Amino acid sequence: MSDEAEPPRRPIQDLAHDARLLRSAIDAAELSDEQRAATALAYDEVLRQACRALEVTEHFAAARRRGDAVAERERVEAALGEAGLRVTPVS
Repeated sequence: MSDEAEPPRRPIQDLAHDARLLRSAIDAAELSDEQRAATALAYDEVLRQACRALEVTEHFAAARRRGDAVAERERVEAALGEAGLRVTPVS
């Protein structure tokens, strides 16, 4: 048994809602570079939680080390979509 308890899982509907809001915020023109980077990290965390909930593989840590977080984000968005969870805003 692990000494570290797994954090409680959030409802998938809440994760999808937060993901759509954060994704919209990343695209907002009024964000500074620092705000956009912080928002992207928050978005990646929500995507990571959604992946865990739906058993979708993600590699955000490795992608960040390679400087390839955007490609991983796009791959995860598509994979979550295939799993039935739309995380991008409706056009």
